[in-house]
Amino acid sequence: MTRDEIESTPWAQSFKHEAPSSYEEALILATSPDVEFEVYQEDETGNRLWAISVVDEGERTDFWMAATKTKKDALQLCKHMGWRVAR
Repeated sequence: MTRDEIESTPWAQSFKHEAPSSYEEALILATSPDVEFEVYQEDETGNRLWAISVVDEGERTDFWMAATKTKKDALQLCKHMGWRVAR
């Protein structure tokens, strides 16, 4: 997807609203073909969520692109956005 296409998605609209200071970084990551993502279960927030996090040098980072209630939803979002899931 191009940057313009990504910016028009519900994901981008939500990210911009929820984390405006990280929006530009998220767009750069979302449009980079070399970036990999990890989908994993997380309960850091007190709720069990499936986080989509950036992978850097083989390690999961603290930068969340999104969090969903189910793994299926997380994987569908990755597929829709064209994000490569590393693990």
